[in-house]
Amino acid sequence: MSNPSQWKDLTDAFNNYGYGGSIAQALRVSTAFACIDRIAKDVASLPLRPYRSDGGNKEIAKDHDQYFLSKNPSRVYTKYTWVYTRTFHKFQFGESFSPIKRKNGRPVSYGIWIPNQVEHKIIDGRLYWINTKTKEVVSDEDMVHEMDYTEDGIRGTSRLKLAKQSIDLAQYGAKMAATLYKNQMWQPGYLSFKNDFTSEQADMISKTWGSKGGEQDNYELPVLDNGGEFKQFGMSLQSAEYTATMKDAALQICRFFGMPPSKVGIMEGNVSYNSLEQENIGYVQDTLLPVCIASEQELDRKALSEADQDTIGFKYELKGRLRGDMAARAAFYQMGLTTGLLSINDALRLEDMDTIGPEGDERYINAASVPLSKLFSGELDQKKSGQDHADGVDTADKEIKKLLKGIKLNGNGTHKVQ
Repeated sequence: MSNPSQWKDLTDAFNNYGYGGSIAQALRVSTAFACIDRIAKDVASLPLRPYRSDGGNKEIAKDHDQYFLSKNPSRVYTKYTWVYTRTFHKFQFGESFSPIKRKNGRPVSYGIWIPNQVEHKIIDGRLYWINTKTKEVVSDEDMVHEMDYTEDGIRGTSRLKLAKQSIDLAQYGAKMAATLYKNQMWQPGYLSFKNDFTSEQADMISKTWGSKGGEQDNYELPVLDNGGEFKQFGMSLQSAEYTATMKDAALQICRFFGMPPSKVGIMEGNVSYNSLEQENIGYVQDTLLPVCIASEQELDRKALSEADQDTIGFKYELKGRLRGDMAARAAFYQMGLTTGLLSINDALRLEDMDTIGPEGDERYINAASVPLSKLFSGELDQKKSGQDHADGVDTADKEIKKLLKGIKLNGNGTHKVQ
């Protein structure tokens, strides 16, 4: 109690929102669990690879010693399990820990520590992590440590703690509904009689009433006599607008996690396919992308040597998640290929497909797309050595001239109809 820096931890413990079982209880709220589970699954399903950048070219560094991270970062679990667990920890506890095992200075495997078993110490300006269960001590240079929300840049804070009020509302509402349904919607109240009776008689009536109506496993219908009347306390679920309150609590939790409600089964109003598509793209850009960037930067800093960091970098492939519908993608590629914006290999890469070699890097433009000034200056009629234009292009030029017949070009490059 003499250390003010620990008072906050003490109040968190009393509020049941420190590390430990209270976090697990918060995950029992379906919306909270669904948000974290959805983000963790989506990030874990993304390809994670080291890339080599050489000028303007970028390729997967399959020959790099850290390429094994894209498949099996450990003999114990797969890349999916490793990324899923770390991402889930990040949002559950506010941070994740993955100790690096090295051989000859190079990472050869990655582990997983449970955050509520980790303490930290700063000694001579260096940060160390201590596993209180296994008693292992690992320097920060050998720990892939990712944080969600942080107040000091060293330890993360769980979003479940930040969303405590909304989660509590959802928990209380679920408990109230469960109790009422368990007791066949029996609500607490009191018995009122016109006649006077002794305290012994009141106790006997109370016990009789409870045995016939108030007990959860006995649903006999109680009967009142002598003018007795049962009066309820509180409001019914309908009067309390239970459904609307629970939905509002769920939406508040979604906001804390940056999760579109439709991703966790909450549909609002009239939802169209286009609106869902735009919502999903926004989810990738605003929710998944920051998580991926934070992970990439931490891996670059801890898993790569200083020499490698100039040309090698880890990257989650998000292009597949940002694709629109098939018709929109086809129109985009058609525009890009015919205007020289994209090469065939560029389009294949955007679709996560294999390229076709150097020939696929050629870019093409429509030769009939020329400035109006060249049409009237006669440049298109001039022939260079050999044949400048194919027959089809010449025909197209003639058709354009016919369409532009009667149009005179002004000196400023605009045109007017004669």
